[in-house]
Amino acid sequence: MNILFLGDSITEGRPGVSYVDRIAASRPDDRIVNRGVGGDTVKSIRRRILKMKDIATFDVVVLFVGVNDVFYKLDWKYPILKILMRKPWCRDLAQLKVLFQDIVADLHHRASRLIVVSPLLIGERLDNRWNSELHDVIATEQEVVAAYDDVTWLDVHVQAGEFLADKDVSDYEPDRPWQVMKDVIQLDNDHMTDDRSRARGLHLTLDGVHINSTGAELLMEAILSALT
Repeated sequence: MNILFLGDSITEGRPGVSYVDRIAASRPDDRIVNRGVGGDTVKSIRRRILKMKDIATFDVVVLFVGVNDVFYKLDWKYPILKILMRKPWCRDLAQLKVLFQDIVADLHHRASRLIVVSPLLIGERLDNRWNSELHDVIATEQEVVAAYDDVTWLDVHVQAGEFLADKDVSDYEPDRPWQVMKDVIQLDNDHMTDDRSRARGLHLTLDGVHINSTGAELLMEAILSALT
């Protein structure tokens, strides 16, 4: 089976632990292609997908995007970085919905099968401001996917909430761009990522967004379940 993964830094696997690598290790007979790009928003991934000529060669496309359309608000420096990276964000939910509809319609037309994964978290405290905004993004994406009977929707945000329900949850959020960049530079393997995650009191993530080994397992199991 040929499987294409489209997403942002969580899919790219840097910083943090790669859920795509774990899926590849569990399915050695499959051809796994990872086209995760750090910082991607709904707008920028739409632009990338339009340039891809080989979508129809894949048996399954897995789409995992949306967190960066909220993430950029955590600190005033993030919008500047987004502009420099040419990763524009959606100005509101209405624009996000239109662009996401375009993405899903295009992939649905060209791909044999499409799996859409909801954004995961922005901070592990589910009642914070950012997860409230992310919930609106998730609801918008789910509404788009619901128009297709043959597109699979995976709400990993709900699964994350269930996992964290009985945990002592940290307030840590990735609101310092320099710390995220430090993690990118310093963390060379999964063990280092998990050690830093534990030091921050986190359970599923390295910093509230990018995933540790437990978060990678959660995503892997959800996607593998959808593939079977």
